[in-house]
Parts: sequence; structure tokens; C-alpha cells
Amino acid sequence: MRSLMPFVLVMLVASCTTRTMESAADEDVLYGCRILIATQAGANLKACVEDAASALGRMTGKPFSAVTNDVPEAIALYRTKDPGAPADAAAKLLGAGREPFLIRSMPGRLILVANRDEGLIHGLYYYLEQLGARFYFPNENWTILPKRSSVAVAIDTVVTPDYRVRSFFGSGGFGRLSYDRDGRAAKRWDLWKRRNRFGGEFTLGGHSGESFNLANKDMLLEHPEYLAKVNGQHGPWSLIAKLNPSNTNAVDQYVKWSLDRFRQARAKDSEGPSAFAVSVDPSDGGGHCTCDECRRIGDGSASDLVFHIANQVARAVTAEFPGAWVNLYGYNEHARPPSIDLETNVYVSIIPYAFQTTGMTPEEFIRAWGRKVKRMGIYDYWSIPDWSADLPSFNYLRTPVEKLRFWHANRISEYTAESTFSAGAMGIGWYVGSRLMWDLETDPAPILAEFYRLSFGAAAPPMQRMLERWARGFLLYSQELALSHRDMQEAIRLADRPDVRERLADYGRYLHYLRLRFEWLQAPATEKQAARDALARWLWGIYDTGMVHSFRLFQLLARGQQDLLDAFAYENLEAPGWKTVIVPDDAAVFRLMDEGATRYTPRDFVVRQFNGPLVAVPTGAVEVVRLATNQVPAEFAEGHFLGNTDFELEAVSGQTNLMLSVKPDSPARVQLLNPEGVVLHELKREASKEWETIAIPIPGPGFHRLRLMNPKNSHFNVRIPRGVRLSMLPFRTSKVHRSPRRLYFYVPPGLKTLAVYHNVSLPWSIQFFAPDGTEVKPQVLDNAQLFLAEVPPGTDGKVWGIANVTAPNYAVTALNVPSYYAFYPDTLLVPQDALQPAPGKPR
Repeated sequence: MRSLMPFVLVMLVASCTTRTMESAADEDVLYGCRILIATQAGANLKACVEDAASALGRMTGKPFSAVTNDVPEAIALYRTKDPGAPADAAAKLLGAGREPFLIRSMPGRLILVANRDEGLIHGLYYYLEQLGARFYFPNENWTILPKRSSVAVAIDTVVTPDYRVRSFFGSGGFGRLSYDRDGRAAKRWDLWKRRNRFGGEFTLGGHSGESFNLANKDMLLEHPEYLAKVNGQHGPWSLIAKLNPSNTNAVDQYVKWSLDRFRQARAKDSEGPSAFAVSVDPSDGGGHCTCDECRRIGDGSASDLVFHIANQVARAVTAEFPGAWVNLYGYNEHARPPSIDLETNVYVSIIPYAFQTTGMTPEEFIRAWGRKVKRMGIYDYWSIPDWSADLPSFNYLRTPVEKLRFWHANRISEYTAESTFSAGAMGIGWYVGSRLMWDLETDPAPILAEFYRLSFGAAAPPMQRMLERWARGFLLYSQELALSHRDMQEAIRLADRPDVRERLADYGRYLHYLRLRFEWLQAPATEKQAARDALARWLWGIYDTGMVHSFRLFQLLARGQQDLLDAFAYENLEAPGWKTVIVPDDAAVFRLMDEGATRYTPRDFVVRQFNGPLVAVPTGAVEVVRLATNQVPAEFAEGHFLGNTDFELEAVSGQTNLMLSVKPDSPARVQLLNPEGVVLHELKREASKEWETIAIPIPGPGFHRLRLMNPKNSHFNVRIPRGVRLSMLPFRTSKVHRSPRRLYFYVPPGLKTLAVYHNVSLPWSIQFFAPDGTEVKPQVLDNAQLFLAEVPPGTDGKVWGIANVTAPNYAVTALNVPSYYAFYPDTLLVPQDALQPAPGKPR
């Protein structure tokens, strides 16, 4: 958010009862209890005025109303072109777009001015925020409106968002349900987004190739040469067919069709959100042309072919609509930046964190596109239920601030996300993100401190402890359920207000969802259906709280389960499943918290995170430098890793090269980076069935990062010479399992119970080995997902071994020892604080 005026004074509330600056006469200021709509307002603006009037009335105890006749005392809303707007407002907002607004206090009057309704809506909720109104989640339990005798603020500024598009949607939406005929869930989320100033200057289309193919089916059937040639043959017409970019007639037809669509959009509203750009993205999937003529377009890659067509439309758009854009994705087969130059009005939305196999890391991908275009947007996935099941796996403490600032520094100023409609999983994350997208200099810490305090009062400490523990690394296992139920019990005991108890009950509903999901995943075959049905009933029972994305979670739960789909038929409220749904009241939820705390008891270990500079383990920590039997020769160790794998390397004085043998299963890269993440050296290698020895130059002694990169998610096979100080970070592999290959890790001093978690139940047990090589049998819990091994006296502060590890999709998670692994016990590196004694028992 950029202030465009030199003077800004906003009296922010310090608590629910703090009053803002009052008038010079020190009297209560209510602006006549009126909101003046001094402009031709659309339906959305009228609805938001009603919402704001209601909020002001609840805060002051006075009825506020909307008026259209000009009055001296009012909260007055103007468009810049309205006669009553301040003379300087138009100049300040000229060319600023639809969303910026001017807010200015005057004696007995507060004015809001914007170019369009969107800006006035944002200004209204910005004003309410200054008065202390907080809309944390899309559930009235989470609307906090402080009592006030005055609604005056001293302010004069223009407010502009740093991100010009701030949008997200939940995967799967809400469906068409008899259970929710009026769409109440969708309406609540829409209102919550408006209240927290989500939105955007414009809207962008997605894959338009399907629409072109459908609209021009007869023409494409008549001219098969217009379609891409693959393996020497023009493909048949289909919804996802691609054009032949070297056929000028085909491209001309696509340009004409795109212009026709854009003319229609601009005819409806020449300044509307759809007037910014026309989509030229091809149909989804592959099948790009490989004919000889297309191979001569740029480098013949899919990216060059797609962006060649985009350029043709971009030129035509500029000729007819100067200043307008064409948009498309940087995605899938056309994810890589093209080698050809792009027209200046080509707008790209990149998708760096999924569905791109360029071989680049997301950060490299973003930087590469930032060098190619002057402006772009980004599409990302924040905790979508299909992948995260609405577990609280999003790190709201770090992810919003780190990603949003990094993106913006690399020419990204528009953000669209696929996410979830779950306040439990993403409510805090999206609330923090909404503030950052308006002002990237915002410090999230006081926002979060206020959230805990206002939401939970005296119960804030245990709730903050639980929510921050979730954010730093949530795992759905018995230990977390034990700790979380005790946190909830403590919070309920400390709750000092009815509104706090209501919010605690909402989190209790969410925690019980987590418990039922765990118990369904853990249930034996004979109990699986009963556990599934209990989970389904709970999803629908808490539907109206918005704490989980009930519809999408049910869809995922019911895939291939026709009996469950029949029981909860979407369009038949008389289906038998709906009759079993119970909406739990707060008292019932609190009883479930007590019952859960009885069922789940904390184990004797504390999850620990390790930080600080890397150090070699002490010499005395390595009792026996011995390799397991039946391994490869002792002069090197062999590993097989899926995807990307990072190693921490300590180069010794005089070391000029790191010698490795590699055998990637698909095209891969080897990088050496400095501690700041700057690539110092890179080698590219094609897929091979033979081992090749490579030399990686080492710039000098000290710590570096070695990165093996295999974007195809196949194996990168590597041999590490003995004697190299090298530790692996969490890794993925499918070839290590059931082999005697032993890896080595460090057990901090004072640790009594070693705890390791694996997300996938294994048909065998992970093996642990004490420093002298003897096996230590673990206690196996949670259906072979949690492993607890007793640390015999004298074996703490030493290097241990681990074997029988496989992690094709998820790394094994070391819960209370460093997640650093070495092929040899005497070359292990760990964070410095791992050498400090382990803490005591969990709460």
C-alpha cells in the first residue's frame, strides 16, 4: 500500500474500548449517523454500505442509515467525476485504477473518493478497520466490533494496494446442494473477502483454446491443416487440439476470433475488469506442433510456438486498443520463458510451484520470467484440500510475508491462488496475506498478536501455542492430537468471555475434524466404513462454521464410494445420510475436547527444531567408524534420490574440487551454491545408464550447498567419496528401502527417547542402530507411522545409524533430532544448537 500524500494520521485502536481522536470540541462525533452515497452506486456498493452501516450501529448503539441527498454531516462516498468530490481528488487518483481510494476527515464529515465502486468499497472497510472492526473468519463468531462513542478519525491519504490482483478460490467450490439451497456458505466467504479487501483491478481468462476449438469446429474440420502436426500427421479435431503456428491462415483466424471476443467485452464496459486483457492461452495439455516449419519458429519449443501466436494477437490488440493486453499462462509445456522476444503487452501468469518441468527451481523460474517481461502475475496453491485435506499445514508465520515480498521484488504484482474455503486451515494465513498485499511493509507480528488477544482474551497463551506449533510443522499423528486437546482444555478453562468460548468451540470443531480424519486413516479394514461415515457426518454438521471446506472434503472422501454418495445425495435432502447429521453445539464440542484428551496421552518426547551454523559432530560422538555389511566398497557410498535433493558441504582448506559419480535417470543438473543461495557452478547431464565422474570446482574452504536436481521426479543416482564432509537434508527415495544401506544422524545430549515420523505406513520397521552398531528396536505406533526408540544411557550426544528407509513421496521426519544425514558417521554436519542438551517433557 503506497500513500500518495505527505500527511497521514490514523488513530488506530489499541484495544476493544479505545476511542479515536474526537473533534476539537471534545464531543462524540458520529457524522450524523449517515452514509451518503453521492454517486450512482452498483449493487455491490449498496450492499457494502448496508453492511458498514450495520457495523457502525453495533459499535455505537446508534442506527446508521444510507442516504442519497447531500447533507453536511455524513460519511460521504464520491466517485472522482461526481460534482461534490473534492477538486484535488481527481488529480490524486488520475490513472490510479479502480481500487485506490482517498480518505479524508473534515469537521463533522468523512469523505471517501475513488474512481470506481471497488475503491469505495475498499475505503469503507479500511475506515472500519481504523475504528477497530476485525473480520477474522467468515463466521459471525469471528467478527469483532468494539463499542465506541465516537467514530471520528483524523486522516488524509490516498491508499493503493501493492498487489493489483488479490484473489483466491477454494478447489471444488460449494457445488449445488439441497443442504445449502440459498448458497449461504459462498455468500459468507464473498462478504468476508470484501470486508478484508480482496479483489483486483482486472480479471484474466484461462485456457481459451478449448473455446476457440468449440466455436470454430466446422472450420477446423474443413481445414485440418490448421491443426498441429504431430509425428507427421495433422491431429484430429478435439476440444484440446492445438493450432499450427506456422500456418498463417490458422493464426489469422485465431487473431480475428480473439479480437471479436475482446470487442464484445469492452463494449459491455470499456473500463471494466474484463477490458484489461484477452486470453490467448492454448487449450490445456500437450500436443504442440512438431512440423519442420514450426521447428524454425524460434527454437521450435512449445513455449516459442505458443508465444509466437500470442505475439500476433498482441500486435492486433495494440493496433485497435492501445494500452490493452493479451494474457496467457507460463505453464505446463509452455512454462519455460520463450527464446523469442515478446510484445510489450503480453501479460504472463506464471505457475512456478507446480506443473512446470523446466528444471528450474521455483525461485529460478520466477527470476527467469522477471527478466523476460516487464510485468506478470502468479498463480500458486495455498493449502488446497485435494493435497492437504484442510490440515493446518500452512505456515502463516512465514509463508505470506516471505513469498509476497519475494514475488513483488521480481515484477509480480498480481496474485491468484487456488486454496480452500477452510478457516481452520487458512483463515489466519489469508487474513495476514490480505494486509500484506495492500502494504508489503506491514509487520505481521502485531497483527497476529492482536488476533490472539482479541479473539481469545485470557485464553490466548494456549491457543497461540497450539496454532503456532501447527504452523511450524503440523503432523497428523497421536502426539499432536494429545497436545492439541490439552491446549484446548486449558484455553476453555481460561476463557473469560462468552464470545471467546464461541471461538474456542469453533476451533474445537476443527480439532475434532482432525481427530476423526486421523481415526479414519488409522482404522482397520473392519472399522473403516464406520470411521468414514462418522467423518462425513461431522463434515456436514460443521458446514455452517466455515472451519473446513466441507463440500470439497466430502467429494474427496466419497470418490469411488457410491454408498456414501447415495446417502448424502447432493440434490436430495431426504437422502438417509442427511437425517443423521447433527449440528454440534458448544457444550457438546467442549465435552469432545475432554474425551479427546482422555483418549490421547502425550508421549515422553518434545518436538525440536534446530538452528544455527553448521558444525562437524564432535570427535567423541563417533564411537565406531564402521559401515553396515553388504554395502558398496568403502571408498564411496551410493544414493538414489527422487526429484531435488540438497546437501550441506564443508570444504576443507586446499580442496579445489568435489568429485562425484552420477547416473541420472532423466536430464538433470548439479549445482553448487553459496550459503546465501547464489549458484556458483552448475553442470547439466542427460539421462544415462552408465556412471560418469564429474568434478565440481570448490571456490575455497567453508560451507556450501550441493543440489541434485531432477525435475522429472525420477532418480538421480550418485556416489559420494568417503571423507567428504557432506550431510543430506530431508530427501525422497524409493531405492534405499529393504537394503542394508545405513545412514547416520546425531542424537543430541540428554535425549532419552528418539522420535521419528513417516507419513506412509511401512510393511516393515525402520531400523535404528546405536553408536556401537547394535540395533535398537523402536516402539512402533500409529500404524507404523510413529517410531519411538529408547536412548540407552551413554549413547546420547553420539552418532546413530538408521536403515530400511523409503520415502517416495514424503521425507522421513525426525521429530527431536536434526534432519541431517550422512553416508559415513565421521563426516556428519549438524546445526550448532544440536550439541546443546535436549529439553524436558512436553506440556
